[in-house]
Amino acid sequence: MKEPNEALAPEAPPGTPEANLSGPAKPEKSPLLREVRSLAVRLAVCQLCLPGEDPAPLVLDDALVTFDDRRMALALDALAELGRKGSPGAFLRAISRHKTGADGGDDPAFALYQEKLEGKLDFDDLLLETLRQWEGGRSDRRFTHLLVDEFQDIDRLQLRLLRAWRREGGTFFAIGDPDQSIYGFRGADAGCFSALGAERTVRLTENYRSTPEILAAALPVTEAIDGAPRRMETHSPHGAEVRLLTAEGDRAEAIFVAKEIARMVGGIGMLEAQALGAARGARSFGDIAVLYRTRRQAALLGECLAHDGIPCVVTGREDFLLDGEVQAALAWLEGQQEEGKSPAALLEEWTAHHTPSGGVERLRNMAVFFGDVPAFLRNLTIGQEGDLLRRAGLSYAAGAVTLSTLHGAKGLEWPVVFLCGVGEGRIPLERKGLDTDEAEERRLLYVGMTRAREELVLLSGGEPSRFLAGLPLRQDPAHAPVPRPLGVQLSLFK
Repeated sequence: MKEPNEALAPEAPPGTPEANLSGPAKPEKSPLLREVRSLAVRLAVCQLCLPGEDPAPLVLDDALVTFDDRRMALALDALAELGRKGSPGAFLRAISRHKTGADGGDDPAFALYQEKLEGKLDFDDLLLETLRQWEGGRSDRRFTHLLVDEFQDIDRLQLRLLRAWRREGGTFFAIGDPDQSIYGFRGADAGCFSALGAERTVRLTENYRSTPEILAAALPVTEAIDGAPRRMETHSPHGAEVRLLTAEGDRAEAIFVAKEIARMVGGIGMLEAQALGAARGARSFGDIAVLYRTRRQAALLGECLAHDGIPCVVTGREDFLLDGEVQAALAWLEGQQEEGKSPAALLEEWTAHHTPSGGVERLRNMAVFFGDVPAFLRNLTIGQEGDLLRRAGLSYAAGAVTLSTLHGAKGLEWPVVFLCGVGEGRIPLERKGLDTDEAEERRLLYVGMTRAREELVLLSGGEPSRFLAGLPLRQDPAHAPVPRPLGVQLSLFK
């Protein structure tokens, strides 16, 4: 169950031959680590720029850095032109599913988006072109060994690409956990392992993360999908019982979480916890994550934690990065990298003579986590496919509680995890007019539960999820924890 850390080799800087798509890159002598789509794009670019042929149209821009931002902007333009509201991210995911043959349906907006590309290629177009060439027998075999991590997350198009690569020989190794396939909305296929037709399969049954109590509660969640037992041997000692606490709603859940976190760190403020944490045996704020399903939950949790002086960071990409003033601020930051100042300080000077937009203010809140501009900008680039950090009310970068969606928490772990909203209507998620994939919803709950190493607390603001029936849980109402010791003030900001 312990997932290896994902490693992405940095993209070539703008101005290099590879970044400009002007020709094939030189073979690398060391192992090349790339996300599947990124690798396919790299190979496609090399193939589409073969000597003696006309070069392929540029892919939205020539730096391979702002793909998603440019695609998002085009999506916003298409939606606006059609007079539609909605998330451009969801629209782009629908386009991708349409292009790659998944369940994307058909929509006139898709054709408008393609028209706005003006003959250029986006990610999916490059992958489709690569597949066409590989399946037609025209492949560039610069690699003899291919290892694919997190194999359960690949989509049908990526699977076709990998199978086409396998047909020409070479060593192929895939590792992943079908029970952690939670990206069906992006086209990921939980049946990819059986579809691969592997010559040899090795099942890993040792767990190096969670206590026996956490595993005993989590494994039955996915066992119910197909009835097959999940056997897992843990190397962790016994720990606390998994708790299920019921509250009267989302706000009551959030208030309880804030008070319980205060109790866990010993009823003291952040600065004291940072200084004493490990020495006095109390939890530190950085030991704790709070997982949730909806933006409303995130807002309430951030509000309640800030009210009690508990620092937190929130993970997740948001569309505010497309705001014109935000993009202007980022462009200005790129020219200040030699200043030797922190990005937060620079943004403060940038905004000293006028009131910044809400988007710029959020940018400033994120910048406090980074000591230099390059690291900050690099995080923004990586965050286009991953998560971004931003503060929730307090200007402290270290020792903070993590707030994350269930999807954003995949691959991560913490000593203590609060999993909010584990109730009917939210897990499994029920939306009017949309079918619910209960198998994937079970896998999502399983992923959330197994982020915990030592202590797991489930909360339901109403009727608990039917997925929890029969699990070995200690059930209690979510009353306020034991009061803090007299003379000790949690918040340093009241």
